[in-house]
Amino acid sequence: MTPTPQPVFFWNKWSLNQSYSGSNPSNRPYRQTKFFLFLSIIFSFHFARATATKTLLKYLLSSNRHLPTFSFFSKHQFPSIHFFRHCHSSRLSKPGRSLVSNMAKPFPSPNESKESKDMPPRKMKGFIDIGANLLDPMFNGIYHGKFRHTSDLDLVLKRAFSANPPVSSPNDGMSFEVNHGILESLFITAGTIDEGKESLSLARKLNSEFSSAAWDGNLRNFYSTVGIHPTRCSQELGLGSTDTKESIPPGALNDLKNKLLDVISDGRIDNTLIAIGECGLDYERENFCHRSVQHVGFLAHLDVAEQTGLPLFLHNRNTGQDLLSILQRNREKFPGGAVVHSFDDTLELAMSFIDLGLYLGLNGCSIKTSENLEVVRCLPLDRILLETDCPWCEVKRTHVGYKHIKTDFETRKDKKFEPGYCVKGRNEPCHIVRVAEVIAGVRGISVDEVANSCYENTVRFFGKSMGIKSNDAM
Repeated sequence: MTPTPQPVFFWNKWSLNQSYSGSNPSNRPYRQTKFFLFLSIIFSFHFARATATKTLLKYLLSSNRHLPTFSFFSKHQFPSIHFFRHCHSSRLSKPGRSLVSNMAKPFPSPNESKESKDMPPRKMKGFIDIGANLLDPMFNGIYHGKFRHTSDLDLVLKRAFSANPPVSSPNDGMSFEVNHGILESLFITAGTIDEGKESLSLARKLNSEFSSAAWDGNLRNFYSTVGIHPTRCSQELGLGSTDTKESIPPGALNDLKNKLLDVISDGRIDNTLIAIGECGLDYERENFCHRSVQHVGFLAHLDVAEQTGLPLFLHNRNTGQDLLSILQRNREKFPGGAVVHSFDDTLELAMSFIDLGLYLGLNGCSIKTSENLEVVRCLPLDRILLETDCPWCEVKRTHVGYKHIKTDFETRKDKKFEPGYCVKGRNEPCHIVRVAEVIAGVRGISVDEVANSCYENTVRFFGKSMGIKSNDAM
């Protein structure tokens, strides 16, 4: 047993050098300085009761690494702080005696709040990614038409749904339960009728094969949508990219609606298909489809929404007030509501959509600029849904919102693909946590609050089409 040191030990600096400074004499002045700094704090505590002194003393004693040079405070002898209590507590003021008498007790970690000590830890709900393009060739290893590696979709999904996703810098502010992953559910989106069939088939396949711990027994892991992306309306109607609506063959729009209804009828058998989309308007890429064709194509989706009661998954890019105006004139045609996905426009437009009862989907493209962040800060939290739009719309280092990122995933370039790592530049479902971190940072709230609120918003909005019987579901 190590003998109890005597009080004289603290004043014999030569004994200190010989016993505790180690074999390197050059370390001795530094070690003496550290030691006498500690003594000065203790004696200042004897003569003053300043809060700053108490805080500094706690900080120095809270972890062994703050005093690495003295075996007196080493990992194995730290309980010998009782000696210090024995020698000095009788001469300290009441606050000093109270602190020193508890020095042997473990101090809370720097991140531990009073709430976390006095209350049971809050459980964060899993994320629901309302928009993921899992049919994109990137998840089959094809980047810009070039084959780089075999399909790794199974690994991508395991990263999102597994209990312990591989992250290089876990976010200390999160409180995932040990048996749950980042995602609870994911919506596989489609941009054509054929893709709608594929996404429905893939969602069913994954639900039957993929195993993950469910957060909510009411939810499946995978759902799907069917719709025609505005830039692909010409393709679906058999037109050229520059053709206008006058070129649409007679009966083509009715055929389009019937094809959509056939896929929806199949998907509603088991509630796997839950929304109509991606549909809407896109004026930034009119080189793929003339805006007049986009307009009539979108109106066809509104007819289908009126007939089925399903919510809309909307696309809106650089359209000014056009999409809003169409929705305002046809509000009765989508009783199931709508979400404007990948919203990156003005606060004025956002509030106009919200006034119509719509929700807004946010992803990496929604948090690029300072103006974007101001919009995110001002939006009602109960109208925000989360998405990745993967493999697109990642949160990039060049984005203003990146400074709020706390969770980092290790990556490899597509040319140097390595199983188990994310691909650099390819967004993934697991990255949804980073979107939540930016929203939380901008709004000055916890990631837990963002996750829980957006989860509840998603279930409230999509709950009916998901087959969830809830008073909150639409």
